[in-house]
Amino acid sequence: MATSVAQQWQILIYGHVQGVYFRASVKKFIQEEKLSILGFVRNHNDGSVEVCAQGKEEELERLLLYCQHGPRAARVERVEHHPQSILSSFTKFEII
Repeated sequence: MATSVAQQWQILIYGHVQGVYFRASVKKFIQEEKLSILGFVRNHNDGSVEVCAQGKEEELERLLLYCQHGPRAARVERVEHHPQSILSSFTKFEII
């Protein structure tokens, strides 16, 4: 059962996900869907993309579904998500 209490998830996306507009498309998805998700998206040296997102569970689930395919040029092989403790509050969603 989804809850409206804020949660924080780390989402890791593996595959051909860098150099294909993945980070920008995540931010655009959040804006276009009018999700109240805060946090960041960034590339990792191993070729993966990390999303750290705070928001309501149902909105985080929508973001997770998007990350399973990403933009058209991406080839997502695997997605992991891990709940995290909320240690600090973000004030926006940004690309790092």
